[in-house]
Parts: sequence; C-alpha cells; structure tokens
Amino acid sequence: MNWQRNGLLALLVLACQAVSADARYLVIVAGIGGEPYYTELFQRWATSLEDVGVRGLGLDRSNIFTLTSAAPAGAAATDAPAINRAQDEHKQRQAAPSPDAPRAGLGTTASRENILQVIEHLGTVAPSDAMIMIVLIGHGSANQNRIAFNVPGPDITPRELDQALSVFDDQQLAIINTTPSSAPFVSGLSAPNRIVVSATSTPAENHHTLFAAHWIDGLMDAGADTNKDSHISLLEVFQFARRATARAYEDDGRILTEHPLLDDNGDGKGAREPSATGPDGANADRFFFNPRTNTGTLVQEMATRRLLEHIERLKRDKNTYSSDDYFERLEQLLVELALNQRAMNQP
Repeated sequence: MNWQRNGLLALLVLACQAVSADARYLVIVAGIGGEPYYTELFQRWATSLEDVGVRGLGLDRSNIFTLTSAAPAGAAATDAPAINRAQDEHKQRQAAPSPDAPRAGLGTTASRENILQVIEHLGTVAPSDAMIMIVLIGHGSANQNRIAFNVPGPDITPRELDQALSVFDDQQLAIINTTPSSAPFVSGLSAPNRIVVSATSTPAENHHTLFAAHWIDGLMDAGADTNKDSHISLLEVFQFARRATARAYEDDGRILTEHPLLDDNGDGKGAREPSATGPDGANADRFFFNPRTNTGTLVQEMATRRLLEHIERLKRDKNTYSSDDYFERLEQLLVELALNQRAMNQP
C-alpha cells in the first residue's frame, strides 16, 4: 500500500508542477544605485536573474517583468510607456495581436508607479494557480519610522507594497527583499499564502548586502537541492543563499552584517533558520519555482559572473587590505576564474 500511496503522491506533485510551470511569473526590480558601482552591480544582478529565469527555470519571457534604474543605452533619462524586450520579441515572432498587449503600457524604470502598475497587471492576468516571485534588488533605508525600498522618484514603503499585493488571492506569492534594512518588510508584508524573505534581521543592518547574488545562484544551483529530490524548493533556495552569504563574509575576513529572515506562516515574525517542519518554512518547502535542478553551462556562467564581481569588489576595497593580502586574494580569484573558463571551453 505504501508504494501505491507514494506513487500517487508523486503523480500529484508532477501534475501540480505541470500546471504551475505555465503560470510562473517573475518580477525583478533593481532600485536606484546612488553611484556607478552599485548602479552597474544591481543592473548585472537583474540581468543575471532574468537569464536564470529563462534559461535556468524555463520561464516564458513574457512572464518576466524587469524594472531597473539604469538607463538603457541611447534612452532618454525620463521613463516613457514602452514595450519591453519580451513584447518586442513576441511581435517579431507573430504578426497577429499579442495576448500580452497590456504590457505595452508598462514602463521599464523601477519607479514606484511602475512597480505598482506591474503588480496590478499581474492581478488581472495571473490565474489562481499561479506562482509569483517578486525580487527587490538595491538599497533600502530606515529613517526613524519610515522604512522604504529606494527607487527613482518617491521610494516605495512596505505599506504601499502590501496594499498593492492585495490583488492576489489564491496565487502562491513570494516577495524577496534583498536590500539593507529590509527586515521590516517581513512584518509589513506578512499574510496567509505569502512567503516573505528579507536580507537582514533588523533595520539597523544597513550596509550593502550580498544576499541577492546568492539568492540568484540558489534558484538553479544543484547544490541547493539538499534533499536530492531533483527539485529546488524556495526553502532550499533560502538556506543556500543564507549559507553562501555567510561564507562570503568569512572568506573576506569581515564581520557578518546581514542575517536573512523568512516568514511564510503569516505571523509577521521571520525565522533565521526556517525548516520544513515549521513554524516558518513549511510553505516555502512546497513552493517549487524551479521544477528541476539545472546543471551545465549556465551554472558555470553564473560562477564566472560571481568571480568577476568578487574581483571588482576586491579592487574597490583594495585599501582595506595589506599589499600581500590583496595580491594573494586576487591571485586566488584569477586562478579560480581561469579554471572555470577552461571548464566552460571544454566540449
């Protein structure tokens, strides 16, 4: 009887994933950088996540909404209603009117207005069985009683975001705030049927965070699949990103200044170490945005990107190291980069 029951459960899981695979939506918001280094970094992370969404997770490009603060080449400084790349590609493939036509009126700059418009749009098109992940990348601020995600123009607060998210009912929803001072978003956005993740455990953790990079990696790195079931749950992504973030600080010889939280039971109290048995983590353990673990060239490409980012960060912080320590760290990174490139070039 056990094998029959287990077989039935497996079929039900696969059936649920088949439905969700066609109704997965990814919203990527790269907020304002404040200086060229961070503006470029946030743009790269947004681009990497978009790439992972298409090539690693198998999402339809029309289901990915990317808003950034970096002006595209040749674009005017002000944002105007524009059809994003996914819509352009769809028009090239098909002359008939696109079913994604409502997207034509959505802006591409990560302004508060555009963020709210994208959420409103998804509220009208996402079916009840949809899985929606919203990822906030950038800077956050906590000034007295005002908590916000920093974007061009007026910042967006947890309360404004929570009101906008009320358009969703039965959909599975995950909001990932990877910014400094993001902890208050957990209590501000907590609700039934929502998974809320923050990069920090208090608003006082206001230094630049690395959590976004490791969250992106965890979505498609087979190493995140700790139970080896060939599926990566959102809980496993969180655990992977938390461990990788702590390891990055340790490797740099720095004190850990970000402690991620996850809340998925609606009580507004995030856990640093959630688990499949709860109280936080049980719902995230059933949220499979990636139906299969993904290995191969994309993983190696992501490793190359992370190594290049690490080299850039090391060069930027060169004055904080002794000369010998700096060149030793640089040499190690360059060797890793060379080995990874050689592995990518092998047939």
